[in-house]
Order: sequence, then C-alpha cells, then structure tokens
Amino acid sequence: MSTLFVVKRRRFSIEQVAAALRQVEMGMPVADLVRQLGISELTFQRWMKVYGGLQPAQAREREQSQQQNARTTRLRGSTQAQGLPGRPTGIR
Repeated sequence: MSTLFVVKRRRFSIEQVAAALRQVEMGMPVADLVRQLGISELTFQRWMKVYGGLQPAQAREREQSQQQNARTTRLRGSTQAQGLPGRPTGIR
C-alpha cells in the first residue's frame, strides 16, 4: 500500500520572502507591503518569525535542511511501521 503525499505549492519563493522582509527593514510600512503582496499580517508575522534577519541563501539552506529532516523522519517512521530494523529506541 503506497501513501501519496500532496504538497501544497508555495505562492512565494524563499528569495521573494527574504526580499519582502528586507523592504520592511529598509523602512517600507508593513501595511503597504502586505497590501502590495496580497497577504495577511499574520502571514507576514510568520515570515518574520521564521526568516527574519536571514539572507536569501541562509533562508534557502534552512528550508532545505528542514525538508531533509522531514524526509528522514518519514523514512524512519516507515521502516519502523514495516518492522524493519531502524535506529534502536531507548539507546543513545
């Protein structure tokens, strides 16, 4: 039995998010940026929390690292579900 994972397509790339955050750091009012991009203030605040202060290359590295960790976790979970030997639990 195969499981199909549907990944939601992002509307903005990491580089676009970083550029938007830089515009605010350079003095653009948040309300203007939010209106221009068509996003909510909550989305902007989430971007600030996750990517604030990062350069586009750093943000991209962080995103790739998170994706790799998610893949590893899924693989580890699937091997344990199949009863295959994975990382021993309880042993460090």
